[in-house]
Amino acid sequence: MMPATGKMPAKRLLIIGLGDSQSYTPQRMELVGSIVYREASRLGVESPFIAPTVLDGGVTGFGTDETAEWFIRGFLHAAATQNNW
Repeated sequence: MMPATGKMPAKRLLIIGLGDSQSYTPQRMELVGSIVYREASRLGVESPFIAPTVLDGGVTGFGTDETAEWFIRGFLHAAATQNNW
C-alpha cells in the first residue's frame, strides 16, 4: 500500500506492547524507552521518531508529560550504558 500524497512511508516501524492497561504505571515507560533505544540502535536507525502516548490503549489518568519523562529517562539510560558514558 502506498502512502497518501504528501506523506512519507516508514522505512522501519517498531511497535512495543505496554502490557495490561489496568496495571499500567508511567514508570513502565522507562523500560519501553530503553527497548526503543536498543532496538533502534540494533536496526541502525540514526534518528528515531517517537510518540510516547498510551491513550489509544485505554490508559487514562496519566499526563503525556509524565509518560514522556519516564520514556526519555529509559531512552537516555540505555544510550549511556550502551555507549559507556
